[in-house]
Amino acid sequence: LLKARIPGASTSLLAPPSNPLSLLDGLYKMDKIKLALDRMRKRLAVAKREGEEKPSVGHFVFRGSPGTGKTTVARAIAAVLHGLKLKPSPKIVETSGLELAGEYVGQTKTKVAGKLKEAKGGTLFIDEAYNLGEGHYGKEAMDTLL
Repeated sequence: LLKARIPGASTSLLAPPSNPLSLLDGLYKMDKIKLALDRMRKRLAVAKREGEEKPSVGHFVFRGSPGTGKTTVARAIAAVLHGLKLKPSPKIVETSGLELAGEYVGQTKTKVAGKLKEAKGGTLFIDEAYNLGEGHYGKEAMDTLL
């Protein structure tokens, strides 16, 4: 059931839950993430009430061995951020560190800019981001992202 509510995980469409954080209920060890997302929700409510800018979402880093569900968690969090009105779209663009690094001078910046444009308003998930620390083009990709 959870899989059907996570964009990109299935073609099934269900109505969004009244509590977007419930999308994380079926996932393992989400307590700290839920607390952080709930703090974001509260900061957003205060900002709205006081007429301030929407708080920044920041970045998430998912660590773990292959097959431990990092992509599933990223998809769920993208849906949660949209449900909490912290992102205008539930869209998630998935790429990898290797896909962002170019093969010749100038290509890396273009690849990164293209993925950022594609993900605008949604979430960019970079699988195997550790590859961005390798080689000249990986460093260029990391510098462009930052």
